Amino acid sequence: MHIVMISTWPPRLCGIAIYAEQLVNALRKDGNKVSIISHTDGGREGESDVYPIIDMTKLDWYIPLIDKINELNPDAVHIQHEYGIYSQLLSGGRFDYGAKTSFVVADFLYRLKVVKRPVVVTYHSIVKDPPIEEKIYLNHTLDLAAANIFHETYQKDCLPWNIGRIPDNIFVIPHGVEEKTDISKHKSKYGAEGKLVIGTMGWWEPNKGVDRLIKWWPKIKKDLDEKTVLMIAGDVRPGSSDGPAYGEVIKEELNKCSERDSILLVKGAFSKEEYNEILSCFDMLVLPYTRATQSGNLAHAYALGIPAVVSAEGGLKSSIEDSRGGIVVNGGDDDFIETLVYLAKNEKLLERLSQNALDYVKNKISWRLISKEHLKVYEWSIEAANI
Repeated sequence: MHIVMISTWPPRLCGIAIYAEQLVNALRKDGNKVSIISHTDGGREGESDVYPIIDMTKLDWYIPLIDKINELNPDAVHIQHEYGIYSQLLSGGRFDYGAKTSFVVADFLYRLKVVKRPVVVTYHSIVKDPPIEEKIYLNHTLDLAAANIFHETYQKDCLPWNIGRIPDNIFVIPHGVEEKTDISKHKSKYGAEGKLVIGTMGWWEPNKGVDRLIKWWPKIKKDLDEKTVLMIAGDVRPGSSDGPAYGEVIKEELNKCSERDSILLVKGAFSKEEYNEILSCFDMLVLPYTRATQSGNLAHAYALGIPAVVSAEGGLKSSIEDSRGGIVVNGGDDDFIETLVYLAKNEKLLERLSQNALDYVKNKISWRLISKEHLKVYEWSIEAANI
C-alpha cells in the first residue's frame, strides 16, 4: 500500500514529528511505501520521499499539497492533526494555535473528499466541551475525512458533548511507542547520578501544571531524603501565544522555591535522542495537568518502564487505567503531594508499576502492533471513500 503522510517532520523538534516518523518507520517495515509531505522546515539532507512544501505563511498553503497528492496518487492519505500545525502565523512569529484560523483544513478535506480520495485524520487534541469554534470545526472535519483516529476511548466518548453525536468513522488506536532494547539510565549526564528523580517534561503551557509542582516541592522534599530531586525538562513552545508568560511564571516559582537546590532544570527543545536520555533519568513521571487530551510523554515513559503519577484529566486517566503503569490522583494538591511521597518511598510498588508499563508496551502499544491497526483503518477508508 502507498500512503502519503502529512505531518510536521524532523528535524523540527516536535512531538508529532517524532510520532509521525516512528509510525512511518513501522509501516515501511511492514512493506508499505510511505511518502511524507511536511512543513518547509521538514526533511533531513539526503532524505528521500519527503516533500517540505507546507508553507503556513500563505493562506492557500493546502493548494500545493493537493497538487503533490495528485502527482503521487497514493492509496490513502494520512493527516496528523493538531491545531497549531495548521494555524495562521501571527505577528512576532506566533501562531494562533486554535480552530479559528485552522478552518481552511475543512476546505482542504472537502477538495479531497469530492474526488473520493481516501483520507484518514489522526486528532492529537480532543477535549471534552471545547470552545465553540472547535465544536464547529470538528462537526465539519470529522465527516469530511473517510476515517478519523483518536488515541483514547475517552476522546470518542466526549463527542456527544462536543458535537451531539458520535460519527461511525471514528477509530481508537493508542499512541504507539518503540519497544526499547536499551533502557539504561543517563543520570550522570544530567547531574542526577545516585538520585531518585521525580520528573516532568514537555512544552511549558499553562495547563501543564509545572508551576504547581514547583510550589509542592518543598512539602514533598521534607518527607524524603537528600537523594531525591525534582527534574524539570522543557521550554516555551516556539510560536506559542500563552507560553512566554507562563515561562515567566515558572521562572518566578523556581526563584522563590526554598528547595531550589534540589531542582534540576533541563531547559530546551530536544531531539529524539536527547528526549529519551532525559526521560530515562526519571524514576517517576509527574503530569499534574489541569486540562488534557492524551500524552505522548506518558506513552514514551511506558516504553522506558517509568511509572507515572497523573491528574484525573482526559486520556491521562484512561491510559493509566489501561496500562496499570502508574497512579491517577483524583484529588487536589495535598493528594498529589501525598501520592508522590508514598510512591517515592515504596520501591516495590515502583518496580511493579514499571513492569506493568513495559508489559503494556509489549502487548498493546508497540509500533509493531499499532502499525497493523493503522493499515486496517487505511483499508476501511479506501472502501468508505468510494461509497
